[in-house]
Amino acid sequence: MKKFVSFCFLFAILSAFACGGNCGGCKNNGTGGTEDEPAAEYGSRREFEENSDFSVTYAVSDNGIDVPATAVLTKTAGGVYIASTSGGGGSLSETLYLKNGEGYDHYLYLGGKWVKQNAEQYSLADVDKAVGFSIFAYVNNRADNRGDMENAGTEQVIGRNCDKYSGSFSYMGTNWTESYLIDQLTGVCLKFSIEYADGTCTEYACTEFKTSGAVLPVP
Repeated sequence: MKKFVSFCFLFAILSAFACGGNCGGCKNNGTGGTEDEPAAEYGSRREFEENSDFSVTYAVSDNGIDVPATAVLTKTAGGVYIASTSGGGGSLSETLYLKNGEGYDHYLYLGGKWVKQNAEQYSLADVDKAVGFSIFAYVNNRADNRGDMENAGTEQVIGRNCDKYSGSFSYMGTNWTESYLIDQLTGVCLKFSIEYADGTCTEYACTEFKTSGAVLPVP
């Protein structure tokens, strides 16, 4: 059985794992959930991120089979919450950057409680860097590079209208296709899939997307 490197993750640190099998098409996850429409259409994902309290959750499937891996990013004016479970039934990892004066306090959820990590505060740039390593940023930054992709129509994810972009690529003898479903109102990528020539595939699908009224956990 052929193995391939899949884009699996820890939410804060992108990692890889090997798997194999034949997909026969990626599973259509993310067709249910709650939909909170923003008051107005945003010009871009970055504009939406800067001007909205939001929360987005992704689930993962490999070769059409759900993987016990999820990721959550919640952002408000008060800070940022990042949570993830790794593939293979890994434990939940939770990180919180809570605004305090001019900086942010950093917490990890350990032993059933929030534990502050440093006496020195994080800057906004530090928090942005942490979010930049998240699967949310990874998927959306990939989706922003659509120069080599074609518009493949529209589809819905969790009841939201999305523009679909798809493209085929090749590198050192490996051929694959990438597809992105991008929310029309916010510019956020709600589904990303990568499928190889042998039929193996991995998919990240949004299962819940709150575009307002997001709430951070309280230490």
